[in-house]
Amino acid sequence: MGRRILAMLICVALVLGVNNSPSIYVHASNDINAIEEEADTEIVEESVDEEETELEEEETPAEIVEEPADEEEAELEGEAPVPAPLSVNKQIGDLNICIDAPEGVFPAGTYAVITELTSAGVISSIEEKIASQLSDSQTITNIRAFDITMYDAAGNEVQPDTDKGVVNVSIKNINTIEAITNPDKDMEVFHVEDSFNGVNAVDTTVLAGEVCFEAEHFSPYAVVSIEDHEADDTLAVNEGDLVESVALRLNGKELSTSEVNDISINDEIEVVYNFQPEVVITNDGKFNKAFDGYYVKRNNTYLLPSMPVELCDNVDRSIVIENEAGGVSHRFGTFTYAPDGKTTILIDDGQTDPYIVATDAKAQFKLKLNNDVKAHNDKYAYELVFGSKKYKINIKEYKPKEPEVSKSASEISADGNITWTVTLTNNDNPVDYTEGYTFKDTLGEGHTYVPDSFKSLNGDTVTPTVSGNTISWVYKDNTKSKTIKFQYDTHVDFVALTKDKNENTTVTPKVKNGVKVTAPKGEGYDALEISASVTKQLSKTVAKWVDKVCTSEVNADGESEWKITIRN
Repeated sequence: MGRRILAMLICVALVLGVNNSPSIYVHASNDINAIEEEADTEIVEESVDEEETELEEEETPAEIVEEPADEEEAELEGEAPVPAPLSVNKQIGDLNICIDAPEGVFPAGTYAVITELTSAGVISSIEEKIASQLSDSQTITNIRAFDITMYDAAGNEVQPDTDKGVVNVSIKNINTIEAITNPDKDMEVFHVEDSFNGVNAVDTTVLAGEVCFEAEHFSPYAVVSIEDHEADDTLAVNEGDLVESVALRLNGKELSTSEVNDISINDEIEVVYNFQPEVVITNDGKFNKAFDGYYVKRNNTYLLPSMPVELCDNVDRSIVIENEAGGVSHRFGTFTYAPDGKTTILIDDGQTDPYIVATDAKAQFKLKLNNDVKAHNDKYAYELVFGSKKYKINIKEYKPKEPEVSKSASEISADGNITWTVTLTNNDNPVDYTEGYTFKDTLGEGHTYVPDSFKSLNGDTVTPTVSGNTISWVYKDNTKSKTIKFQYDTHVDFVALTKDKNENTTVTPKVKNGVKVTAPKGEGYDALEISASVTKQLSKTVAKWVDKVCTSEVNADGESEWKITIRN
């Protein structure tokens, strides 16, 4: 009987409802052919205009989830379908949307149509209404909206009967990492009222890759990512947050961070703190949509990059920092540095309204190296640490100095020898040449090294290397102000010196001797290369070394005798 009545109803629907077909699909699991075979009532078929019954594309739901009617229950004559729990699971783009409701909340056969709203105008309208409900410190970073509409088996829009239970909606496969891990970020769900007239926040649970909420009414819902810029005044600001850059300058030029800087103990070194381009001063330190920048709270003290302790005195020092805006100077804060280099700024601008500090705000002043540095005049190399920068400096007055070298010659001895003395004098602040000194003595023409004549006058033994006209040796002694001496002899070769003089006369030849002292570059000092030379003038009476005279007259044969004399 039930099937016959159903068949008759379908026929009536076909005849009367052709021109009023709904835009929602109505689903039934019954087999029409089977119904027609058992029907006692004649079924009159009406021809249906195909164009009139065709659903318009734009009104066809993008996603439909159906809840089929139980065929056995539908067969029961005179009984309504028994409601069953609703469970919807549908993929919408990259997300998976699940709707679950207990028995009785929706009528049997209820299904869902879910569409993501992507129109820029719609999203903008929703975002505007949500933003109006957020605090000044909150901003929307992302929004996704979905229209969820529920239909009963006949295609009529239905809402849940919340007296029968709770409808749970879960949006899965959504990125919730930042909302879970970052305390300044969150995700919330807003129910969008019909016709987009308003929004209401709903209780939202954020899990790993999932956002859950309870739905009391179905229309659009928006999942919103929110960032809260509210400042926590109880937390210390990270060192350097308020400062864009720091620098040490000398004579208007920044000191090098890659090379060693030579400075005087009395030089004035300029310390420069360049603050962030946009520092927003407010009474509460909280984000304000009217300003973009780094937020600070008025009358709070903030930590800055530490100054080099070598520039700090033994007491706290304070400097008033100002910035210019529109040609007018405004107080920014009180800058203070301690003996240990710790530096802070108190935001005491004296204003009451929020405003942005001008882009040229800076702390800039000149300091000299402190008394602790001046007291240690035996130390010359320092590393000035300023924030993340490191400046290596050498103090000119305290910088270790290279030694001095000189050379002298004795008078020539009776056996024709000259004693040469090499003298090296260390500075009272000597360079500590870790590899010692290398001496290389070069003899000029006319004299030669006397073997085994080399000796150290420093109470030790040194063995030189002799090669041709050079004598070399290595010696290490960086003792402050110490004088180091070496001696050796050379023999003068007068024949070589006077070979071009063939007469009985007094000659004054010269012999020359030069020494070079070197040391390789080391940590904190340059390579050494110094030299000294001495020329010794001699005097000696010499005779002709070769002579030729005619000793006879020419004879009758035209011959004569000659005498040649050679003197060694």
